[in-house]
This record gives sequence, structure tokens and C-alpha cells, in this order.
Amino acid sequence: MNPSFGPVQVRELVPIFWQKSNKLRDAWVNLIKSGPEEHTIIDVLSWLSRATLDIIGVAGFDYEFSALDGNDEDELSKAFNKAFESGQHFNTLAILRPDELSRGRAASMETMRRIGMRLIFEKKDALEHDLKTGSTSHGRDLLTLLIKSNMAHENVSYRMSDDEVLEISTFITAGHETTSTSTTWALYVLTKHPEVQRKLRQELLESRLGEEPSMNELDKLPYLDNFVRECLRVHPAVPSTVREAAHEVNIPLSKSFKDRNGVERTYITYVLAQSLP
Repeated sequence: MNPSFGPVQVRELVPIFWQKSNKLRDAWVNLIKSGPEEHTIIDVLSWLSRATLDIIGVAGFDYEFSALDGNDEDELSKAFNKAFESGQHFNTLAILRPDELSRGRAASMETMRRIGMRLIFEKKDALEHDLKTGSTSHGRDLLTLLIKSNMAHENVSYRMSDDEVLEISTFITAGHETTSTSTTWALYVLTKHPEVQRKLRQELLESRLGEEPSMNELDKLPYLDNFVRECLRVHPAVPSTVREAAHEVNIPLSKSFKDRNGVERTYITYVLAQSLP
């Protein structure tokens, strides 16, 4: 999957980021203009979630969710939202006896798989047509790049199956909610620390960037870079994750302790399949 995430490939997606970001800005401006004179309340997280869904849809799959346009009837969009919402209310007993949420999640996963497979077949057909005709009209989205790289392997045994390629759909769930959450926290930090907001704004104004600066131009802004890194450190989108030991491992401790038998321990042992905190 590395060819899909190289610096060159990611930089080619920047125009999509700007296109959807400008659309979000215009939507907020219209809300403010049409709202009360005193103030307008905007659900920032909800709007950012729509924007990031639109971005990763086009950049990842060349698929237009149109979430910023208020399209709530898109089948794939509804499936992802349903799967994400049900995942926030996980019930262990539902494994033994499926409830309404688990059944809804299963139906959403089936919809995601069906549409995902359709996109894969369409892109494979388009790439095969390009090879026959010598055309280069295929997209630059991540799914196209992944399929193109996969088809380039002469040894068929090295190629990923369609099911494995379909796992790229994980990036919608992992990429769209985490990005919108982190951006929401960043805006919150700016409202709580006006001095940081002033300094960041000053750097942006002094840099004399255009309407849609490139990644190279943004990389040259040290305060912006530090601000983003600090926001991600203090307010991580995923504050914790559960992992399991693949094999027995000893984890050394900074300070020893005595166990219930009075034996002093300088490390703890995790065995195969035991969850790590």
C-alpha cells in the first residue's frame, strides 16, 4: 500500500482538500449571514465531519458523498454513519444474542462491502481499458493507485485479493472522524487562547500565502506546524487503543514492586493474546 501514500501522491490530493475546505467556509459564512444579528451557533464538529467525509470520499475512492450539500440519502454515507454510531454503543452480549444495533451494524457492513466491491470492479475495468488503449485517464485517488500498483505485480501470488483491497474502506472510518475531531479541538484551543490565535494569524498573514497554498508553502510555517503537533499531543483523536500480545513479552519497569507473594518484580509479563493497556 506504500505507493498510495508517498509524498508525491499525497501532495497531488491537496487541491481536493482546498476545494472542500472552501466549500465548508462558504457554508459557514452563509449560516452567519442568514442567522440572527447578535450571534450564530454552528455545530462545528458536525460540519467538519461532513467536510472530512467529502474529502476522503473523493481523495480515497473518487466517490462523491456530497455531505456538505446536505445529501443525507447517499446509501454508502448512511451505511458508514450507521456503522460508526453503532460502534460507539458496543454491547458484549450482542455477540451471543444480536440486538437492533448489532443487526444494523451488520447490514451497514454488508452495504459497505457491496458498494466497495462495485468501486473496485469499476476501477479495475477502467485501468484494464487504459492499458489496452494507452490512455492515462484514470484517477489519482488512493483506491485507483492501490489497484494499479497491485495489478503491476507480474507474479499473481504477490497480488492482494479484492477482499484485501477492500480493507482500504477502513480509511473512511479511521480518517474522517479522527480528522474532524482533531480539527474541532484545534479550533477550540484557538478560542481559549487568543494569544495563540493572534500569533498564528500573524504568521499566516506575513507569509503572504495565496488562496490555496501548496504543501511546500505550508511546511515552511514553523508556528503552524508546532501548533498542529501540540494539539494532536494534548488532544489526541484516539486517546487509547487496545492491543494484544502476539507472543510472550517482558516489559521492564522504571520502579520495581512486590507482588502478592512478596516477590520483588522488575518487569511484568504479557502472554499470547493477553490485552495490553
